[in-house]
Amino acid sequence: MPYLLPVPVGHYLDPNQPFPLDPYNWQFLAEGDSWFSITDEVLNNRNLLPCLHFPKAAAAINCAAPGDIAGKMFKRNPQFKMLLQQRWWLAILVSASGNDLIDAINVTPNDSTGQLRPARERILLTKAEAIDASDPHAYVSEAGMNALAGYLLWWFASLVEWRDAGQSKGRPVFLHTYSVPVARPAGVPGKSKGWLHPALVRNGVPKDLHQGVTDIVFGKLRLFLLGLDTDARSGYRLPNVHVFDSAAIPLDQADPDATGPSGDWVNEIHLRTSGAEKLGQPFSSFILQRFSRYGMPG
Repeated sequence: MPYLLPVPVGHYLDPNQPFPLDPYNWQFLAEGDSWFSITDEVLNNRNLLPCLHFPKAAAAINCAAPGDIAGKMFKRNPQFKMLLQQRWWLAILVSASGNDLIDAINVTPNDSTGQLRPARERILLTKAEAIDASDPHAYVSEAGMNALAGYLLWWFASLVEWRDAGQSKGRPVFLHTYSVPVARPAGVPGKSKGWLHPALVRNGVPKDLHQGVTDIVFGKLRLFLLGLDTDARSGYRLPNVHVFDSAAIPLDQADPDATGPSGDWVNEIHLRTSGAEKLGQPFSSFILQRFSRYGMPG
């Protein structure tokens, strides 16, 4: 089956040489973070979009950008909201909330005055706050996770409202959960020690609990995202939103001491091409199965 062709939004909207969508039977709009945007052939790193494949020629106008958090996606790229409302799309593909979790994990224990921040403003608790320093759950702020979930619910509900205010009213939105990374000192230039590892060290989490804490926080994000699915039994499910559970697909885990590419991971949080391809087939199948509920073009 042909692979999905991601088209940078700037290329599509170029007034001099606009990308033609007419040759593509299936036309998607995509927005998101690095899982939809970063491809580096030198590092053998491919994002998830070109790993999707469908029975018809398909293209996605891609508004995704590395590092984007949910609340800033529209502010940084208002073209997405404009395109979402001004034309009909077969479906909307969104990768969001992973960076929000990572940013929240990196909130420092103390504010600029040296005062300890309230637990609701943080995801991680310090070793001094942990009731049982040997239990990874003791380093996770339930109040902080709940605050993050509340914010993300507002954002995803707003996305649905924006969809239903335009030409793509009622069209399916596809989200995904995030595969659980291994916390390790492997990042990118300017962030060489990664994203999770420094935060865990800063909060005094013992090394042997790093992965346990990582599993817990990503597991909580996973359950929240699955609850958004229109078929979920949660009280906050959203209409015509479908959540692919990436975290359920086995990947080769990285060596916790590796400082570079390892397993299916190019660094601490980004997938290698091998990892993206392992997710691409089941994600494609998930989308195709849900399409049976909606009107489809030829």
